[in-house]
Amino acid sequence: MNTRQRMYKTNSKIKKYLLELGFIHIYLFPHLRFCKDYILENQGFDALGFKIGDKRVYFFQFKTNKKPNKQTLKEYAMLEEEYFIKCLWVNKTKNEITIN
Repeated sequence: MNTRQRMYKTNSKIKKYLLELGFIHIYLFPHLRFCKDYILENQGFDALGFKIGDKRVYFFQFKTNKKPNKQTLKEYAMLEEEYFIKCLWVNKTKNEITIN
């Protein structure tokens, strides 16, 4: 399985998990060679979505190889306060999906 196929499989599993949690309209951004993420204040995100009963826009960063560092989480918190959004780091390992 090549990298693109693995990424598509991972994104599909994460999207299915998020739909089970009550998210709707999850938009994945294309992962092209020079256009990978949506950028907001120097932070890149892989997807955005909406949750039932919540008026905020959710921005998602998907990872399979590492957990977020404290600096990134602090920057997410600053973005959340400034723009009334929610930034989530979704980490997919072999057996589980965790959200920070």
